Amino acid sequence: GAAMIQKIDTNAGRERFMELAAEVYEHDRNWVAPDPEHVMGLIQDGGPFAAQSRVQSFLAERGGNVVARVAAVMDDAFNEYWKEDVGHLFFFEALPGHDDDVRELLFQACDWLTAAGARTARLSYHYGWQLPMTTDAYDVRPTLFHTYNPAYYHGYIKSGGFSTEKGLAEYRVRFTPELAERYRKMLDYAAETGAGLRSWNFDRMEEENAHFGELYRATYDKHWGAPMFTDEQCSGLTVHMKEVLVPEMTVFAEVDERVVGGVYSLPDLNNPESGHALLLSISLLEEARGRGLNLAMAAKSFLGMMDAGYRSTSYTIVLDENRPSRRTGEKLGCRPERNFVIYSRDLSS
Repeated sequence: GAAMIQKIDTNAGRERFMELAAEVYEHDRNWVAPDPEHVMGLIQDGGPFAAQSRVQSFLAERGGNVVARVAAVMDDAFNEYWKEDVGHLFFFEALPGHDDDVRELLFQACDWLTAAGARTARLSYHYGWQLPMTTDAYDVRPTLFHTYNPAYYHGYIKSGGFSTEKGLAEYRVRFTPELAERYRKMLDYAAETGAGLRSWNFDRMEEENAHFGELYRATYDKHWGAPMFTDEQCSGLTVHMKEVLVPEMTVFAEVDERVVGGVYSLPDLNNPESGHALLLSISLLEEARGRGLNLAMAAKSFLGMMDAGYRSTSYTIVLDENRPSRRTGEKLGCRPERNFVIYSRDLSS
């Protein structure tokens, strides 16, 4: 018989939703559980990232046991950015051997999105909610914020009518004395543009967060997949993570006392013993581009990591089609070491 697909609207149901992942990854030492408060806050229509969202969670049950789950999300703020009627599916998890059940779950979640006004369903990607699914490196723990999943999920998702929409990569580098010398030379680019480089002032983090938010929005305004975060949303990465950020890894570039660029980096909290860090964002106002200031800021961040004892870093995540970002990573000595995929499904036909 068919699985029972349930819409979840109670806290007890949401608790069952949360429990499935631990069962899926019970014997997988590479999985890192996401912050349960963050996920629960999102699927309850709460928190700064979900305040304007309509969220409907679904469970597939067989014999009283949950075998698959997904959360469907419709958010007008998303669509203001995407310029299309797009709905999202997040937090998909499923046990193996349930092809028909998972297909029915995904179809019902897509039906809900269609009824909510979506013409496209995008799966497992939106900053603040979830980063894309991995397509390789299943034997390596993911770095901070990244999604981990079994290989068999891709077959499930394609059976649910989804197609590959975008590919992405995580670039990584292991530091060497030769690279440190390259980075020190890159600092000269800042001098050539008349920019001064400084670390963030953690005693004025609210003020620094405002700079970070302004730079982020100016830089990523036309970048595919980057929603226009408010300062409040940005503060989740800055003010609220102040205790784990390392000042030497963070960078602002200033020209005539005006902040024109910034780098956001932090330790890889998923792998705290690894000596690994992450560079998650390089922001630069248009007027300051084209003269290597992006490389100078990244180089300062990387040298700060080395001074703090870090042995390697990721430059992540980079769209396959984003040639400028790929070139930046390559000039910094980084190479793609992990790949990700964003799926979508046309709901209009």
